[in-house]
Amino acid sequence: MNNKNLLLFVALGLVLAFIAGIAVGFVTSLGELDSIKAQVSALQNQVTNLTSKNEELSLSLERLNSTIKLLNEVFQNKTRGAEGLLLRIDVKDTISIGEVVKVNLTLTNFGSKETTLTFPSSKVFDFEVLDSSGKVVYRWSQDKFFLTVITNVVLKPGESKSSTLTWKCELQEGEYTIVGIVEAYNATITCSKPIKVVH
Repeated sequence: MNNKNLLLFVALGLVLAFIAGIAVGFVTSLGELDSIKAQVSALQNQVTNLTSKNEELSLSLERLNSTIKLLNEVFQNKTRGAEGLLLRIDVKDTISIGEVVKVNLTLTNFGSKETTLTFPSSKVFDFEVLDSSGKVVYRWSQDKFFLTVITNVVLKPGESKSSTLTWKCELQEGEYTIVGIVEAYNATITCSKPIKVVH
């Protein structure tokens, strides 16, 4: 194995080992997370430079970039009582005032055990929008009604549950953060993404 391929496999191995470590609770501090993220970013840059000189590595680099994207999503997640669960939010980066936007939320069980979430109503997914000061300026569920029945969501390892929520943006122009929320009796999972509102 030449040095180029060796470096690539080391990079892939570090990223995948780190994600596996998160699932079982090996990584315990934000400082450690930031350190590993910096190392992975540096390795990604090195592999990119190598790939520009060797077309045979392009497919492997694509896989590495996909893993990096997943890693970034992990960094945006905050969980309580939900080991192995990852929430993803997919929404446009730039939104026009008055535009009707689709907010896609996906909850995936990356753990090794089946997980059951218990909700106080039929609402499973929600999201809110924060302004630059951190103030909540919009909450999707605020003006909606849900069945007041206990709802259980069971996710086996590798399974996902998704929902698409519709939002008409009536915010002022500026920078915001959209936060996806899954709030059950026994767990809370959130993820965030910066967005920009324009005329």
